[in-house]
Amino acid sequence: MDDSGSTTNEHSSGFIEAIQAKLKEGQEQDLPVRDSLERIPLDEAPTDTRLVISFRDASRAMDCDDLRPWPTDKDIFTVQQTPESTGPVLRQDHEPLCYFYFNPATDHITLSHKCKGPVEVVDLAAGERRGVPPRQCAGIRPGCWRVYGPRGRGLVPEVLLDFRLLPRPYATTIMERGGSGSKRKFMRSVQHVPRGHIHPVEQLSLGQTLSIRPRSGSTSGHPDAAYTLKHMRTAAVKQTACVVIGHHSKLGRVAIKVVRREHKSDSRVIPSIARHWADEKRFLERLHHPCIVELLGADARLYALYLKVLPGKDLSQWVDTGHFFTCGSEGDANRTILRISCQMTSAVAFLHKQARIVHNDIKPANIVAHLPRGTKLVDAKLIDFGHASVVEAADCPGGTPWYMPFDAPNDQGPARDCWALGVTLLFVMRAIPLPEKTQPVWRIDQVLHDDIQAQLMRDWLASIQDRRKELGDGDIESFVHELLSPDAEERCRYLRRLARTLPLGSLT
Repeated sequence: MDDSGSTTNEHSSGFIEAIQAKLKEGQEQDLPVRDSLERIPLDEAPTDTRLVISFRDASRAMDCDDLRPWPTDKDIFTVQQTPESTGPVLRQDHEPLCYFYFNPATDHITLSHKCKGPVEVVDLAAGERRGVPPRQCAGIRPGCWRVYGPRGRGLVPEVLLDFRLLPRPYATTIMERGGSGSKRKFMRSVQHVPRGHIHPVEQLSLGQTLSIRPRSGSTSGHPDAAYTLKHMRTAAVKQTACVVIGHHSKLGRVAIKVVRREHKSDSRVIPSIARHWADEKRFLERLHHPCIVELLGADARLYALYLKVLPGKDLSQWVDTGHFFTCGSEGDANRTILRISCQMTSAVAFLHKQARIVHNDIKPANIVAHLPRGTKLVDAKLIDFGHASVVEAADCPGGTPWYMPFDAPNDQGPARDCWALGVTLLFVMRAIPLPEKTQPVWRIDQVLHDDIQAQLMRDWLASIQDRRKELGDGDIESFVHELLSPDAEERCRYLRRLARTLPLGSLT
């Protein structure tokens, strides 16, 4: 039987022609959808509106915590962009389905999804159609869009939602002091639009100010929506973060930490940046301890964290330039190791027990120490929770190779922090030089699959055990000896036991 003209046989010409006809029909239906979205009276929209979403033609019922209903249409909703939101998550049957992420450098957003098959994103103005595979993402520019779900057994995919993306409701402007020959200086605008995909804070030069303000003619209902940031000095630039010391017009002097990915803020990395910013903010909000850095504020529009500025410098800078051991006399070293041991033990025990958080990257560079004038008592604080996870997390990628224990990368729990603190204290007590400057590096994610990487890790761990055997029986040496135990449970038990016996005066 000849079924070449069948509309149900996927291999027939009739089936293909039917699909083409349906797609043409769908494209024709896209036009009134665009007109409908463009005719929406935006003056009726809530302040800071960034997305207008329509479910009128959608085949699925969705919900989202960030949706606000349109006053006169039950199928139209708005999403605001505020300092607290990284973007909405649309759910079906309470399960996340579509994710929108705001971009700090442009008016674009990033769309990703968890559908079982590719979705199709249609620019209703240009007629451009793009397929987006599961767990991948697409950059979306301002305009009217339609999202089709995965193609099932039907001829055409189902409509998930229609939306209109608006430009950012705020403007970022870089300014600097101007007016030569006058006692009174004034601020002049240097740049209104950020360069490419580079983060606005990373574009600041020394002395320049970044202004974050509602766009001309609009207002914001959020009390922290408008402020300025002045660049005073760059503290650190890493692959995953940039830290600038600056002045916040509402918070005062702050350390501005911007989550980044090697100078990129395009659609490919925005979801990762947004998740890491939200995780670190959530963890820091739960941490109130005298030996842990304090969070003063945050802004999702910039993926920025505003932290209390700490005096002093991190322990990786407490080294001599020749051999990379900690500098100072033996007496100073003993006082320093005792003080830092007490303070970091208290901080880590608090993380694990009260906050239920694992730091996952304890090392000298993440402990800032300060010697106040007129005293020989060091004050140390734990910083950088960019790799932190909850205690119950099954996996947490990241960390620094030389501070990983025998049980890593399989064990990502509190025992990992205990080991890392032990190696850090070996450095502070001058038992080892700074590993980052003196030891070969290996890929943490390759040690289970690459013999060369695994051997580098084994050689380093063997050297740590040699140093452990050489430790004496004093209080400090015994403490470090237990933290470097091959038994993960024993490391945790010892740290908890010691934390309960610490005198309150050793922390402040």
